[in-house]
Amino acid sequence: MFQLGDKVCVKAEHKKELFDRYRADIGTVVIEQHTKAKQWCRVQFSNSMLDYEDYGSWRLKLVG
Repeated sequence: MFQLGDKVCVKAEHKKELFDRYRADIGTVVIEQHTKAKQWCRVQFSNSMLDYEDYGSWRLKLVG
């Protein structure tokens, strides 16, 4: 499971579903919610609090 502050990017197999803007970017997890089976993360891609997308954790991978 991802935690607040983790650096993430979208997995390659899911990038075709995204807007071009977020395909190569690394973002930071700023909000996470989870149930017993799934987790959803709000990923912020810049310093603007309005520049974010919500993803299921199965679409994300941790970046070093």
